[in-house]
Amino acid sequence: MQAKPSSLHAAAKAGDAEAVRELLGGGADADQADARGISALGVAVGFNRLPAVRALLAGGAAVGQRDGRGNTVLHYAAGARARPTRAPACHYLAAACFAVLAAGRHGAVWRRERSSYGCPP
Repeated sequence: MQAKPSSLHAAAKAGDAEAVRELLGGGADADQADARGISALGVAVGFNRLPAVRALLAGGAAVGQRDGRGNTVLHYAAGARARPTRAPACHYLAAACFAVLAAGRHGAVWRRERSSYGCPP
């Protein structure tokens, strides 16, 4: 039996939506960044962990938060076009982000700029 992840980033990387919900319910900060400035949502997108992406978005994770290189999870999703294995999480994220934009809760989520990797969001 595998131990439950003890941090939000570990739960996101493992794709453990139940642990994500438990950690958020226990007061974990959905937008806390790691040493590289990457949020748990960024980790979940990067590792194509759709259940964790869903749980983090439902828990209020910000889609507009920038990492240490100035990228948002939208940049990660745009960059995933070259990595088809990430398509499910990225398609879900794109749909969720459009819903956030349509609701007017986006802040500075969507900008016409390139990421540090040269990908438009």
